[in-house]
Amino acid sequence: MLIHRTNVKHRLPRQQIYLVGAFVALFLLAMMLPLTEFNLPHHYFLPLHTFLEFAAILFAFLVFASVWHTPEKEVSTSSLLIAVTLLATGWLDFAHVMSYKGMPDLITPSSPQKAIAFWLFARILFAGVILFVSFFPHLHLPGRRFRYMLLAIFSAINLAVLWLVFFQESSLIVTYDESTGLSQFKIITEWVITAMLAVAAFRYYRLACASGHEFSTLMFSAIAISAMSEFFFC
Repeated sequence: MLIHRTNVKHRLPRQQIYLVGAFVALFLLAMMLPLTEFNLPHHYFLPLHTFLEFAAILFAFLVFASVWHTPEKEVSTSSLLIAVTLLATGWLDFAHVMSYKGMPDLITPSSPQKAIAFWLFARILFAGVILFVSFFPHLHLPGRRFRYMLLAIFSAINLAVLWLVFFQESSLIVTYDESTGLSQFKIITEWVITAMLAVAAFRYYRLACASGHEFSTLMFSAIAISAMSEFFFC
């Protein structure tokens, strides 16, 4: 039985590389197709966008709930930090969906600028934490006080972002113009987020090859796929 488990650990990195390789093939295929010429009418795009975003939000909340309710001694600080980050970004993604052009007003009128602001804040928060954890994967085990302190910090970050976008939107850097489209700032920020995720994926690849740990292996594939998906927003 022990030998069987060891062999499985050694096969996991290769299995995940195949998975990532399949997504790389799909990524390259999508880059070759003339997708920019495909225009989905807004009245079809809006419900599709809402459905996909809500599905992603649901998965983020489920990951948080699973990690949060796992016994403390079985949860690493890295897992807890990622789970709380997913909870925070899930709420920001919810604000993003509800602020999208065509959605009912959420405190203030919906607009591309408002929706993009929530999107970028969520992506920067997620990529920043993932990158940090990839360089410090072996943090001390979290105690009960640390868990609630972490939750309070990320809740405060969320509230600050909500206040900033709802009530100080005019002070934010312009990310979208009706006549010219996405601003240079938005495009560069997406490139930076993509680069952060790519570096984090590489870090987890190195960790997975060195230890064969299942967590590092799965994180490698998940973050690598996230980096490829983020590329389409550049």
